[in-house]
Amino acid sequence: MIIYSMVSGLSLLDLFLAGYIPGVMIGLSLMAYCYYISKKHGYGRINAQLSWQRVVVTFKRSFLAILTPVFIVGGIVLGIFTPTEASMMGVVYCVIVSIIVYKELRWSDMPGILLKSSKTTAKLTVIIAIGSVFSYICINEGVPEMVKRFILGISDNRLVILLMLNAFLLFLGCILDILVATIILVPMLVPLADAAGISQLHLAVLFVINMSIGLLTPPVGYSLFVASTISKVPVEKIAVREVPIVVIMIVIVVLVMLFPQISLYVPSLVH
Repeated sequence: MIIYSMVSGLSLLDLFLAGYIPGVMIGLSLMAYCYYISKKHGYGRINAQLSWQRVVVTFKRSFLAILTPVFIVGGIVLGIFTPTEASMMGVVYCVIVSIIVYKELRWSDMPGILLKSSKTTAKLTVIIAIGSVFSYICINEGVPEMVKRFILGISDNRLVILLMLNAFLLFLGCILDILVATIILVPMLVPLADAAGISQLHLAVLFVINMSIGLLTPPVGYSLFVASTISKVPVEKIAVREVPIVVIMIVIVVLVMLFPQISLYVPSLVH
């Protein structure tokens, strides 16, 4: 969403707020599915019984960690700091909590963390730079206008256009890196959304969810390969088992597509 905001010019705060309800829907749906599968196959059985006392103790222990997104988004909403400043404050907050409160990090770990972060940032910067050049060439050559004319030539019905866009994004999410897709595709989709009367925030949430599904699907799906590396289970076995998860997320994409207020309601409360 940060990259989407940079490319489209949309408010990062609005993007964050637009993602809350769809994000909660995805989270709760996947939690319910995991619970069903775990009960069915007897996964994760432990001797300790769930009790309110245990819930309260766990909540107290994790309260400061849970407070992180509240601190970041709350600071932006209240106008205490900008999104850029919020990211910096979020890092400082997490470092303090991790080292002083939870004691899971040591000050001696910081050089290694900073080095790893620098390498990740460098990779992202290269991707953004190359993608931006390609995007600039596409815009100069009139590609967004060609895409708009092509799709509107098929249908000017808003729902049909959304269906085509979702199918297109779902396919591209399988074969393109999410950052590259954002930089290349968003400049083409923005004028199309305006011409079709689709809310830019609505389109953004649909884009992000579709690209997130791409993280779970081969051949590019990073999450698949990370899960395979950690669990030592072959990618193909994980891919087969995750089909219901992908289906659940597609159902939520359809719901968000059919009912725009799912993504637009929370931002409307702020403005």
